[in-house]
Amino acid sequence: MVAQKTTIDILHKEGKKQKVIAKEAGYLPAATLTIEPRWSPVFTGESVTLKCEITGYDGWRYQWYKGSSKTAVSESQINTFTISSAADQDQYWCRGERDNRPRSSQNSNKVTLTVRDLPTASLTVDPGSTVFTGESVTLKCEITGSGGWRYQWYKGSSQITTSTDKKHTFTISSAADQDQYWCRGERDNRPTSSQNSTKVTLTVRETPKPEPKTLKLNGETVTLRCDLQGGGDTEWTYSWYKNETIVHTSNTSQEYRISSVNLTDSAKSQAVLSVSPQNWLTEGDSVTLSCEVRDSSTGWRFSWYKEKDELLSDSSRRSGGFYTLSSAALKNTGVYMCRAERGEPAYHTQYSNPQPLWITASSSPVSLIVSPRRSQHFPLDPLSLICEGQSSSTGWRVRRYSLSESKVSDCSSGWGSVTGSTCNISYLIPTDTGVYWCESESGGSSNPVNITVHSKSSTA
Repeated sequence: MVAQKTTIDILHKEGKKQKVIAKEAGYLPAATLTIEPRWSPVFTGESVTLKCEITGYDGWRYQWYKGSSKTAVSESQINTFTISSAADQDQYWCRGERDNRPRSSQNSNKVTLTVRDLPTASLTVDPGSTVFTGESVTLKCEITGSGGWRYQWYKGSSQITTSTDKKHTFTISSAADQDQYWCRGERDNRPTSSQNSTKVTLTVRETPKPEPKTLKLNGETVTLRCDLQGGGDTEWTYSWYKNETIVHTSNTSQEYRISSVNLTDSAKSQAVLSVSPQNWLTEGDSVTLSCEVRDSSTGWRFSWYKEKDELLSDSSRRSGGFYTLSSAALKNTGVYMCRAERGEPAYHTQYSNPQPLWITASSSPVSLIVSPRRSQHFPLDPLSLICEGQSSSTGWRVRRYSLSESKVSDCSSGWGSVTGSTCNISYLIPTDTGVYWCESESGGSSNPVNITVHSKSSTA
């Protein structure tokens, strides 16, 4: 009986030992991989810390893997490295080894590391890199990829401001504002910023002073010239005044020729233009322009102009003060003026007050949408003007008639920026008051919209 019991004890111990070995083989300790920081993607140049945790036992040596390749063996359970390029993008995992049983852990979970190159900042300057003192300049910083940036603005090597707005507008006060400007972006809890933008050199010039000169006094003609000292090669529009009234404007010539008779007589002779029945018309309507010279005798001959520089060929120097469009067409949209002359040699009145005409199609495919849609607009407010139609709105542009400048111009001429068929005004000023509409390349027009920029004090 004793021998039999001993045999049973031995078998029992061996069986228990086999169960322990089997248990160790089937229940290896689990490894857990964590990564810090936890944001995704990770930019090149940033550091990443991997931590391998194995519970229940100590004395581990840690093996680190990138994809299927072993990248490191370390006594430390923490592996920190710097992302050098997009080649560091992969799956990472770990496991442990030790001298005693259990000799290894299970493989950890796999963590995918997404790597992106640092985004690049791009700087643009509006209206241009050459400005005069007293003008405003808007710097715009664009960063590709994800959002959430704060924008850092630099002048030379000095940071001038940080903002969440990608635009920075300031007024040029003196030549000291001339420098190189650049920008970059930063985000919360990130150790790296975007790549620096290219540097834009802002050239500042003193506002030139006009110097009027009399070039010729020859019989009936006087030639005046407006020279700008320090104006450089900038394109200028020249306006000539008599007392406080503009009598001539030119985008091409610094010279203005007038009749010597006009120097005295035209001050008394003022042409006045009126429209009947109204300025806003539908295609096919009839409209009559009336021109008269007040406080003066008869004998005048009248000439009619569209946007001042375009003499209407069918109206030159006709007697009588009427010009009629019996069936208005889309191409007739514009600003009209008249002028009278009489005598030999002829002398002229000043140009009349401008009168705009807007002709819209009976069923225009495009409407002008104003955003934000509100009845009042104030200085420094942004404004978007959208040519919106039932089908494609391509090929349409936003135009306006400025009440202060008495002229028609496109959004792209400097008071706005164009994106497709949308005109964006970054901030309004009082001179933006006027009538706006959409116009196609073929002359089609949308509904006109009257926009008035109110001063904030007027609503207090």
